[in-house]
Amino acid sequence: MNTNITRIKNITLMLVIMLAVSLMFAQTSFTQWDFESSDLNPANGTGTLTTLGGISYEFITGFTGTGTGGLALQTTGYPAQGTGNKTAGIQAMVSTVGKENIEITWHQRNSNTASSRMCLQYTLDGVNWNDFIANSTNAFNTNTVTNNDSGFDNGLYIIDAGATWFYRKASFASIPEANNNPNFGIKIVSSFESGTNAYGPANPTGSYATGGTYRYDNLTFASTAGTVVLTPSFDPAGGVYGSPINVSILCPTEGALIYYTTDGEEPSQSSTLYQDPINLSQTTTLKAKAFKDDYTPSNTVSATYSFTASVANLSELKQQNADGTTIYTVIGEVYVNYTQSFRNQIFVQDANAGLLIDDYSNVITTNFNIGDGITGLSGKIEEFNGMLQFVPIANITAPSSTNNPITAVPVTIQELNANFDIYESRLVAISGLSFVNASGEFATGTSYVITDGTGNANFRTSFYDADYIDTAIPTGTITMACIPHERVDGRFVGSRMLSDFAWVATETEVISKTKMLQGNYPNPFNPNTTIAFQISKANNVNIAIFNSKGQKVRTLINQYVAAGNHTVNWNGKDDNNNNMPSGIYFYRLQSDNHSEVRKAILMK
Repeated sequence: MNTNITRIKNITLMLVIMLAVSLMFAQTSFTQWDFESSDLNPANGTGTLTTLGGISYEFITGFTGTGTGGLALQTTGYPAQGTGNKTAGIQAMVSTVGKENIEITWHQRNSNTASSRMCLQYTLDGVNWNDFIANSTNAFNTNTVTNNDSGFDNGLYIIDAGATWFYRKASFASIPEANNNPNFGIKIVSSFESGTNAYGPANPTGSYATGGTYRYDNLTFASTAGTVVLTPSFDPAGGVYGSPINVSILCPTEGALIYYTTDGEEPSQSSTLYQDPINLSQTTTLKAKAFKDDYTPSNTVSATYSFTASVANLSELKQQNADGTTIYTVIGEVYVNYTQSFRNQIFVQDANAGLLIDDYSNVITTNFNIGDGITGLSGKIEEFNGMLQFVPIANITAPSSTNNPITAVPVTIQELNANFDIYESRLVAISGLSFVNASGEFATGTSYVITDGTGNANFRTSFYDADYIDTAIPTGTITMACIPHERVDGRFVGSRMLSDFAWVATETEVISKTKMLQGNYPNPFNPNTTIAFQISKANNVNIAIFNSKGQKVRTLINQYVAAGNHTVNWNGKDDNNNNMPSGIYFYRLQSDNHSEVRKAILMK
């Protein structure tokens, strides 16, 4: 009798102490499962609770401070000895938006044959899970019978008495990412004893068995009353946009005032007070910070919003200012004429120009092949050692077409030297060419003089992956396909592969030099315009309309077309018969061996 009274007094004292500590730090519960309703729904707050590892469950006597009364979640069917480490138990997903200094508490009772170790895991993104390393500074593990802390085993909660309720806590105060997190969640799972491949029994003198039971009660998520303003967020997030946007700024801390800047300066209470969404139409670095009386101000949040300038094709792109800052989107499709592993470089061309994509940061993750089409190329242009380079800022996840014929523009060395920038990065073909003093084999990174009777140029083995390295330098006269490129030490041409030294022109190379789009009239127009095009040989033809974001809005024709002159009308509507707003539009013609883009202006 006296023993029971003493036990009740001890438990009561423990609960009083925990209450006092909770009040001291203003800990407030925001979600709790007490299982009194015999289901997995929380009694307070919101969240989802599920079981893991194929275990079964029922509702049975829970913890009330006296060892009997109420209901708890009892589970069984845990993994066999030596298998399924940290895979079976319960999982609770609870948003902590607007909360900080997250704390988890629960009661747990393992039967004598259940596991002697439990692992608490947590997620910050709802996908990836981490072990919570419980220790005396961030957790407690109290035996409610002895009122002693049973401690931890390298971050695991120890059960050193079977059929006994333990009161457990885990503080996430040192993990700030747990604050204000919509994807926060925890798992409580059975674990091998540290350093072993086996479960220990909750009763140290017994044995582990899969029929052991694990009982959970009063699973509670709590947070302290905030003393720090939570970090604001932007909606939409920073990124690249094709048209003006309105950006909202949100702060989870109730009553906080948000101040922001658009010039890159650190926000203060002297900056602009946020009241309405901010309209952005040009590249801007937006910074925001939230303040509240008697609170520590939030961290500063920063995001950059960039806006693209659309160009029809590579020729138009090469006419723009290569400032390394402005972001351009190429509406027309471009075609890969060569790739190399060095700096993840991709050479592309269209009907009238070529360009080097220098992707040192590996922004584009797709491994393209020669002949692949790329649509929607976005990035910046800059000059490096005299050569125009395109630096991508957005990934291209897949080619827009494949097996396109890559045509080589016939040139003489005289024409090439006089118009090098025009032909740069584009595949060209030089006839009647010979290597001066040809002898030996090609060596990597070496220059060789070539001539075709109209002038001389320098051939360089710049493409280190090429299959002709260590093969004989051609003797005699050949027709050679090559890519003009520029380096700090001069202007060069380089062939992509051994077969380029025996280049044979095809009919498609002649076709590609012919412009098929004849223009549209009137231009500007409202609401109708006529697009004229010429087909020299019967072909499959597709003509489509794109807006300034590069989004297709209308397909005008997609069929086999006979040779000759043709026209097609656009009435200013999309494929759903909606009237399009005023602005710049692009119309693209694609055939079996040709792609061409032009610009039209709808002005209402």
